[in-house]
Amino acid sequence: MVIAFCLYAFMVPMFFWVGRDLRNMQEFFFQMAGTILVTFNFLIFNNRSKFKVNVISIIIFSFLVYNIIQFTLCGMRIGSTIILNLLIASIIYYIMTSINKEYTRKILDMIIAVCAINFVYIFLQKIHFDFIYVVRGPNGTTLPDVFEPIGFLGLSSWTGMFMGIGMIASCIISPFMSICFLPMLYLSKSMGAIAGTFSGMLFYLFWMKRKAFYVILPAMVVAASCYFVLVDNPMGMTGTRPPMWKMALKDTIYGLNLHNPQFQSPFLRNPVLGFGVDSWGKGIVKYFKEVDGNTTIRGFNGLNGLVDNENRPFKRSNDGYILSPAGKRLDYWDNPHCLPVQIFYEYGFIGWAMLVMLIYFMMKRFVSSVKSHELIIISSILICIFISSLTQFPIWTARIGYLVPIMLGLFVLYTEPEQEQDNSLRYGRVFQ
Repeated sequence: MVIAFCLYAFMVPMFFWVGRDLRNMQEFFFQMAGTILVTFNFLIFNNRSKFKVNVISIIIFSFLVYNIIQFTLCGMRIGSTIILNLLIASIIYYIMTSINKEYTRKILDMIIAVCAINFVYIFLQKIHFDFIYVVRGPNGTTLPDVFEPIGFLGLSSWTGMFMGIGMIASCIISPFMSICFLPMLYLSKSMGAIAGTFSGMLFYLFWMKRKAFYVILPAMVVAASCYFVLVDNPMGMTGTRPPMWKMALKDTIYGLNLHNPQFQSPFLRNPVLGFGVDSWGKGIVKYFKEVDGNTTIRGFNGLNGLVDNENRPFKRSNDGYILSPAGKRLDYWDNPHCLPVQIFYEYGFIGWAMLVMLIYFMMKRFVSSVKSHELIIISSILICIFISSLTQFPIWTARIGYLVPIMLGLFVLYTEPEQEQDNSLRYGRVFQ
């Protein structure tokens, strides 16, 4: 079973299919590999594993049920893929809460191995050798002489976030090894990856190397600030997200288009329930940013195609851009790039309450637990992913999101009371 888990941890972020969208294919592989892993576990080991019933498990189960309720309220039109992903992730989480703790080192080794292979591939891309990706310009035109150091993960920000997780995971071998990951973080061009990684590393140092923490803290603050001012801010993305967040939050609070039932289920579109599961990506309301500014434009994908508030149609330019009714070139926000905003938009105050309760009870368990080296690394990785989620969306992509149920399960395993941990080891031996 340990081999199956290691292959799963290694293959999900590395999977690709030539000529197909990377995000969709990785999600497909996550679903298929997760289903095989879960089925293999239950067929081979039947019911010999012991699932932990605790507050965190109840919150996860409640969130899955809440998604099914929302799926029903929206007429079962959108959200089935999200429910499938959550179901697979929930079962993997429950399995992880009852495994042998020896799995932890092997899973961390697989994360480090993925990073090592990406190190090599990024080097090849830097010397203009790329046998997978082709950089495309406006209107899909191929740019054969342009090479991006993105590794196997397909996007510099995702590479940066995964490398940040690998940076923390490498502390299981030696904290000094984490220094090797700093160049990869710089190449990510993502403040979310920098902030998440530094937050996770500082948490690790605080608990494991307290003197080093006080020395490195100001250095990391200065480095992150310089990166924001000199690298991230000049790219022009800093001012683009807040106007979109403001509009999306306001639309949720005031129940956008409650008077027009063709746009959304009458049972949703309110601050209590939000717009419904997967409503940002596949719902009627769409958000765009003007290419030449930070203005956010709202559109509705209704019966007459994409229109604005006054039912004026959007158009498409010859160079591939979507044009607003006023003729402005637009970029589409396929994700809000902020976990709290997306949770509130899709799940309302109920979703926020579940998120807050999850964080609260995780903190409570951590405070009362034995601070082992493995637990600190697991907690640091979870912090890294969460902080990165404030400006990116790693949880919603398979290449990084697949780690969340694994790390959550391990977190619960390591924060069980001492007597229950002994029982978990007894039940975990059947996996050897």
